[in-house]
Amino acid sequence: MPLPKICRVTLYSPRGHRIFMLLAACRELGGSPAKQDCLIFLENGWFNKDLSEDLQACPGQTGHEPRWKTLFAFARQDAVNDHECILSGDKGYWPISLCRKQEFEKHKRYLLEDDLRLRLMFMAKPRFKSYINPSYQPNELDLQRPAPIYQDDQRYVHHDIRRLLLQSL
Repeated sequence: MPLPKICRVTLYSPRGHRIFMLLAACRELGGSPAKQDCLIFLENGWFNKDLSEDLQACPGQTGHEPRWKTLFAFARQDAVNDHECILSGDKGYWPISLCRKQEFEKHKRYLLEDDLRLRLMFMAKPRFKSYINPSYQPNELDLQRPAPIYQDDQRYVHHDIRRLLLQSL
């Protein structure tokens, strides 16, 4: 069974998590939020950005924007350029396309089919998981975010999501 993809990115990858949360935030904010509004919304309890690496700038970046914000901007850019999840729109605004609103709903239904599927979303905080499933309650089955998730971090590790998902079936 192949892993689900959102905008042609594996849903259970850190990038897939960011795209899914970004689509949710754009949808929740009326479909065409300003970049800053979207990032503030994500910051207020949806995205698990509690590690020091998230608050540092990306390697080689000249500005001081935290890595997590830069990576959400990259997720948005990927979605615009390669996958048409988000329309290009006016500079500074992140409009979501109608077909991607539908894709978000499809993935939301997928996550609701099995309790463990939502628990594998290790980049999301309980508040986001409760947004997806109002009856969600954190427990020991929730996959913890691995500390090193960035490819430039020499300690980079990942969860074997395919194995974990197959165990849930």
